[in-house]
Amino acid sequence: SHDAVLRMNEAGVEGFETDVGSKTTVRLINSQMLDVKHVADLKKIVNKDCSLFVWRTGPRDGNLTKWHYDGAGEEYFNNFITWVKGHPSLIPHLIHPSTLWGSWDVIHQYTNEHLVEHVPSTGFTGIHLMSQMCQYIDVYGYITPMHTDCHYYKTSKCHPLEWHPINEEKNFLRRLHIGSQEDISTKGKLSLYGSIHNGVNC
Repeated sequence: SHDAVLRMNEAGVEGFETDVGSKTTVRLINSQMLDVKHVADLKKIVNKDCSLFVWRTGPRDGNLTKWHYDGAGEEYFNNFITWVKGHPSLIPHLIHPSTLWGSWDVIHQYTNEHLVEHVPSTGFTGIHLMSQMCQYIDVYGYITPMHTDCHYYKTSKCHPLEWHPINEEKNFLRRLHIGSQEDISTKGKLSLYGSIHNGVNC
């Protein structure tokens, strides 16, 4: 068992407890989950005992005023305020865009190929987030064998994610994997060190 469990976006546990457990201590969502069309789904899966984090891409220079008014930023913040008013006991932590671009810089440093200049995926961001809290991290379903479903709660096959540098993310994390290659190839499991000595197991 793990001391802390992070789940992403709309990943629920009902009906899957035997395989994925029932604990959720941290939930990371992208900003689209705060859209009106997704809020009902979000309400079903979040609980008052978990910490909620939300990310949205933003300018490299971290200018929050520009972040607010850039593209769909204003709508995002309006959705955020609506959520907070309706759920005062479950206020999301906003991830600063400079954190996302800092992750991109690290990936770029360790890849020899041209890297698309888009922020990393929710999966990579979640791993980064937990690395700041945990001593050891087990990651399931991020590196998924191609013949399997991408998500345990959806029956859809894996497909390339063009908007994120997903292949470079995975290659970078394979270098940090401290488990066996069999864990990756058969279980889709990554085992990583976190940055917190005497931290929790995640």
